Amino acid sequence: TQYSKTVLYRRFDITDLLKSGKNTVTAEMGNGFFNETVHIWHWEAASWRSSPKLIADIVIEYDDGTAETISTDEGWLVTLDGPITANSIYYGETYDARRKTFSWKNAVYTEAPDGMLKEQYMPPIRRINTFAPEKVERLPDGAFVITAPEMVTGWAKIRLDAPEGKEVYITYNERLTDDGHVRKIGRHEGRDGDWFPLNYIQHDCFISG
Repeated sequence: TQYSKTVLYRRFDITDLLKSGKNTVTAEMGNGFFNETVHIWHWEAASWRSSPKLIADIVIEYDDGTAETISTDEGWLVTLDGPITANSIYYGETYDARRKTFSWKNAVYTEAPDGMLKEQYMPPIRRINTFAPEKVERLPDGAFVITAPEMVTGWAKIRLDAPEGKEVYITYNERLTDDGHVRKIGRHEGRDGDWFPLNYIQHDCFISG
């Protein structure tokens, strides 16, 4: 999406999520292509790049035919203290499980992208299946190589028992190096490394809490 021309929005039916009494609406925002930092195809130089922003309307339709709209405004609360400290479609995500306490403050109005709002009709990406690994191999340096039974788009679900602050890196790729490790792409290293100078791609970091 060229955000200077078009900004897509999504519509959700939240009826079944409501309960009697108080209800809380939360939204977790990531960079997406709106604030991508990777240098390939010059995403980092896009004219619309900015911090993630949110606009939302909650439309309540009553049995008597009337309707009420609750819109995002300065009364909503925001925080930068969440456990996801970095995210990129290309580079991956850093999740710090030690960040359990959030400091909240009121939202502020900010300048919107120049593009016109348009509803997104393309189906969202959903998890449609899970499977066990075909093989798990531990290398002499302690790294694990987990082989999927088929080529997929997805992520690994790992149960971890580690001391607080332990950093665990998960690298996804289709090939291995000569010493049996998963091949990393980026940081000016080897073939295609100059395309992704800031970090390795498809490279997630989990910090245990």
